Amino acid sequence: MATPTHDAQALHPTGDTIAAIASPPGRAARAIVRLSGPATFDVLDDLLTEPIDRARKIQRVRMPMAAGGCALPMLAMCTPGPRSYTGEDAAELLVAGGAVVPRLVLDRLLGHHAVRAADAGEFTARAYFAGRLSLDEAEGVASVIAADNAEQLRAAGDLVSGRFGQRVRAWADELTTLLALVEAGIDFTDQEDVVAIAPADLRARLVSMRNAIEQHAGAPAMGESDAARVVLAGETNAGKSTLFNALLGRRRAVASAERGSTRDAIAEAWSLAPIDPSPVELVDAPGFVAGTAEPAAVGAIRSADVVLHCADGAHQELPVATDATVIRVRTKADLPHAGSGALAVCALDGSGLDRLRSAVAETLRSR
Repeated sequence: MATPTHDAQALHPTGDTIAAIASPPGRAARAIVRLSGPATFDVLDDLLTEPIDRARKIQRVRMPMAAGGCALPMLAMCTPGPRSYTGEDAAELLVAGGAVVPRLVLDRLLGHHAVRAADAGEFTARAYFAGRLSLDEAEGVASVIAADNAEQLRAAGDLVSGRFGQRVRAWADELTTLLALVEAGIDFTDQEDVVAIAPADLRARLVSMRNAIEQHAGAPAMGESDAARVVLAGETNAGKSTLFNALLGRRRAVASAERGSTRDAIAEAWSLAPIDPSPVELVDAPGFVAGTAEPAAVGAIRSADVVLHCADGAHQELPVATDATVIRVRTKADLPHAGSGALAVCALDGSGLDRLRSAVAETLRSR
């Protein structure tokens, strides 16, 4: 397994101990609450009725829910670092499932002065920084979580297992070998009896590798799903990224006064519930410059079901042909505008966002 060459401590200091519910929400017989970091076992010693036995991997324990309250029975699965998933001292508490008990146990852990809530993906990030996972494998974990069907799960499994990386490295090695043989043939052109590789053999090996790559690429992409695609498009500095963050309810894209801060199309799952429970993918596309769209913006718009054509003034013509339904959105509604006839929104104070969500849901239903 490849070990990262960067300074893990500088990029992600792991001097603290983190906790989170590690099982999916919903009804189940059991749920998992995960704890990782240098203070893991000390925290359990403080919170459990008896000190943890660090020599035993699985043990029955009890945790009082409050001072003088009942003690909740659970299983504790302890793994000292560096053998754990994160490479740190870690523990998983197996508790009764449901919505209430796991949350109570997590709150009890977070109430300890040495514990904080884990950020999204932080356990896997720590595993990567500790050299327990390669970058491909870490991305595979995220793909497994996001998989919508069996094909996506299979492809994500290839990443997690390292099979995909091995396959790509084999292709790269074959290309490097063929390139070296071609260059050797060029170097020895003045020697008629030296043939590094015959043209027919070169062609056969290139065709074989091309077929293998095309066969793999022909499988459904891991990011594909049945989600409708809603793309934010418009001139640079039209407020698309700010609107993108506001619709998601969190900061995902960089919103900057500097033109061209969005270079690639950024896609995120977007919920229209309770208006519409259907899955939706929201995409922030690079802005147009002088009416010209970047390739990433062209691809995003042409694959869209709905395009939110954003402008902070009068709307220009959309420079990309598309079969998507186009909704004109007037951004920065808190400022004076020359444009009219568009749905006015303000991402800063939230005005118009509910109307925009309803308009998108209605458009998707009609399509």
